[in-house]
Amino acid sequence: MDGNYAVEKAALTVNKNINLNFVRQMQAILSFDKDESGKYHMNQSDLKIDFGLNKKKGGGVYGERVVMVNNFKVNTPAPIRSTGARQWYWLRRRLTRTMLTGSRTGWIH
Repeated sequence: MDGNYAVEKAALTVNKNINLNFVRQMQAILSFDKDESGKYHMNQSDLKIDFGLNKKKGGGVYGERVVMVNNFKVNTPAPIRSTGARQWYWLRRRLTRTMLTGSRTGWIH
């Protein structure tokens, strides 16, 4: 043992008496893996929620979301993206005074 400790898996739940709107039960399970540099990163997240109008009875909806992450890239600069496409998108969709009529012309200054 080298004196270092890390969480490899965590199971989180909420108290059944919690006042959380429309949530009967909630559970999150998080898993972590060690990379080649010795640091831990989350590799899986599993979120389960039971939604319902009443806490005890009645119909409801059960939702589950699983996210799996791999191929971590740490300490490498992100590639520079071209903003040309993004600018073109907003130039085409941005409201202008000529597009507005009536009382809406005061929206743009």
